[in-house]
Amino acid sequence: MPKTISDEQIFEAALSTIAEHGYAGATTRQIASAAGVNEVTLFRKFGSKANLLREAMLRELSMFEQSGGASYTGDLVADLERIVDLYHALIERRGSLMPMIFAELRRRPELGEVLKIPLRMIHSVAEVLARYQREQVLQPEPPLQAVAALFGPLLIAGMLRGYPVVSPDFPSTAEHVRRFVNGRALR
Repeated sequence: MPKTISDEQIFEAALSTIAEHGYAGATTRQIASAAGVNEVTLFRKFGSKANLLREAMLRELSMFEQSGGASYTGDLVADLERIVDLYHALIERRGSLMPMIFAELRRRPELGEVLKIPLRMIHSVAEVLARYQREQVLQPEPPLQAVAALFGPLLIAGMLRGYPVVSPDFPSTAEHVRRFVNGRALR
């Protein structure tokens, strides 16, 4: 009886292989081998490497959303701590993917569809921040600018992780959120 390989196992193999080799350098043969499936199975299920990557990224977005993601509860600190924790976990798992996608986007226009997925997450966080701004809990500013201020330190720390000459010190989630809110709260 043939063993069953879940889509999650295939997605994990695809994301890991692409993170290691880049989009252009990762072959469907490498991905299939890492997943323990036949290359034909990948094409039958997903049609192309771009579709496979898109589906894998949709799974990451779904995991973010199912964990509470960018939901609004009315408790600014709790909402931001949840968002930061989830984003930090995502950066820990997939931090090298986004720089790779941006670097290869010009030569690989099919990655434009993939890029829309993390942008959906960013826009959902922007909506939560905009709501707190409308409620006059946070100072008004362009919501995407607020997202950049919230996520920027996490992204930089994630990108620098692993470089021996740089050791980014990132505060606790609570401290990061406290600093963010103190700089933006309406007094």
